[in-house]
Amino acid sequence: MEIKQSGSSRNWPLALALLGCYVLLAICGRYLLVNDELYYTSLANQMTDEQIQELLAASKKWLWLGYALLLILMMVKLLIIAAILSFGYYALTRNWSFRPFFRTAIIAEFVMLAPAIIKIFWFGWLHSSYNLNDLQNFVPLSLNSLVRLDTTENWLRYPLQIASLFEVAYCLVLVLGARQLVQLRWGQAARLVSFSYLPALLMWVVVVMFIFVSIS
Repeated sequence: MEIKQSGSSRNWPLALALLGCYVLLAICGRYLLVNDELYYTSLANQMTDEQIQELLAASKKWLWLGYALLLILMMVKLLIIAAILSFGYYALTRNWSFRPFFRTAIIAEFVMLAPAIIKIFWFGWLHSSYNLNDLQNFVPLSLNSLVRLDTTENWLRYPLQIASLFEVAYCLVLVLGARQLVQLRWGQAARLVSFSYLPALLMWVVVVMFIFVSIS
């Protein structure tokens, strides 16, 4: 795999293509996997029929807002990861560069489309009996897929979902991008990702775990 160098003018079309893929998969997942019956069967023991009807009406009314938030959050994620790698690069070389790492973050994020595609295929064709909890916690090729959800604490689920082969592939693409776009050696690129992105990811996981512990 080769990541070609490019100016900033070519980064934005690539970013828009990525965001378009995320929205398309979100729409496909919503209309192929989620319906009114799924809400009733999944929430029957927690809510009345009237409450479920109100929830359905609200979710359909604000569906567009969910897609808009998805776009905003994905864009923020790309910018943050590019900034983290840029600061790591500065600490390593005392040189500043942002655009190549923005492009690297965009390309690496395409890896994360794979779990969404697998989820649609899995529940759409292979495993038709599921509920909302199954959809929310399904992360293929992760540690989360190896444990039983009913015996796992809520605060442990997110780190188990993050620990996946897709995250490993994501980090490898970051290393590859750092090597090719800013001309680092393999060892330097690996150190850059190891001492910038990975600590930031660990801090984020700890924050999410703390939130789950606080609200549980």
